[in-house]
Amino acid sequence: MKQRRVSLCSTNARRLDRPVAGSCDGHYAIGPYARFCSSRCSKFPGADKLTHDDAILFFTRWVTHFCAPIFVFLAGTGAYFQLSRGKSKRELSRFLITRGLWLILLEVTLVRLGIFFNVNYSLFALLQVMWVIGLSMIGLSVLIYLPVRWLAVFGLAMIYLHNLLDRFVVPHWQGPESPVPSWSEKLFMILHQESFFPVLWFFPSPVVILAYPLIPWIGVMALASLSGALRNR
Repeated sequence: MKQRRVSLCSTNARRLDRPVAGSCDGHYAIGPYARFCSSRCSKFPGADKLTHDDAILFFTRWVTHFCAPIFVFLAGTGAYFQLSRGKSKRELSRFLITRGLWLILLEVTLVRLGIFFNVNYSLFALLQVMWVIGLSMIGLSVLIYLPVRWLAVFGLAMIYLHNLLDRFVVPHWQGPESPVPSWSEKLFMILHQESFFPVLWFFPSPVVILAYPLIPWIGVMALASLSGALRNR
């Protein structure tokens, strides 16, 4: 299996994630249109190319690229508004952890069932927007204790400098005949590199497709939590 196969899997994963992201609580105005756009583009693969004859098809694919950033950003602003309504940082931290775990659980259960229509967990999950929102919420549960200045530095650095990590590439898992990535390699993939790999340290074991690494999304959520503070100034 060549490395190119991985990028194709990731591209397809991104197409599949739009309906899931649209189902996030509080985003009903955007979700139905995102689902329509995604369904149109899955029928017309060329819709993601600017040279395509049909400009409307290209637009419906292009506009869905705003979905994930908007959902992550709104989750971050929501965290700030929880504080502004009287929650302590300890209460908010606990809320973010439990809500994050709940979203990850939904990703690997209900969302997975809606995508694959089976309960065969040899393919454990397709980790997409709900997964990364949940994981970012868990990270934000710690970041909210930082001073505002350092939270801003963290968010901006994560967004503007994360591409510097592109020079570091963990070898992709090549299938049953190749070694399973180590725990440190899996951690790097979760943080920054789209890939797929067995959940455990051996194969056969359930495989995950990682379509949305944590970086830079946790930086987007951190900055979003600051935007709420700026709005109230």
